[in-house]
Amino acid sequence: MFGQHGDVILPVIDLAWRIDERTARALLAAEHPRAGEVYQTAWDQRLEHHPVPTPAPDGFSRSTTPIGMPGSPIGTCPLLISGGVRESARRAWGEAAEYLEHDEPVLAEPWTSAVFSLLHAAFALGAPDHVEEPEVLLQAWRTVHRDGDVPAFTNTQ
Repeated sequence: MFGQHGDVILPVIDLAWRIDERTARALLAAEHPRAGEVYQTAWDQRLEHHPVPTPAPDGFSRSTTPIGMPGSPIGTCPLLISGGVRESARRAWGEAAEYLEHDEPVLAEPWTSAVFSLLHAAFALGAPDHVEEPEVLLQAWRTVHRDGDVPAFTNTQ
């Protein structure tokens, strides 16, 4: 369901569904300055070998970070991370967790950055053959995760 190395990304998914504000802020503070670039490069290289189906899914272009894109090497993991952090943010902050931008709900910080930090970690762990600099993508994750600290995925909703 989450790709060839899906078992190692289960703790990332679990954290998304139970993340608190303190942990979201820790991820934001620890994110490597080049993580977004390394993540986008990994996706661009993936797209060279696995092009987006024609026509592309609504809202997808090569200039955006694909979440839940068909052919993702980590399956539906990005959707679960995004949804999990969104639910965690709503539990913590209520309506203040989101604001409208161009009539679309957007997560406030530190929640948005937490989504990306967890996506970076999931991609580095779950698709290691697609990432040239995994340490860059894992930097934030490693500051909040200690082996054994995070139980297996359970959706508490």
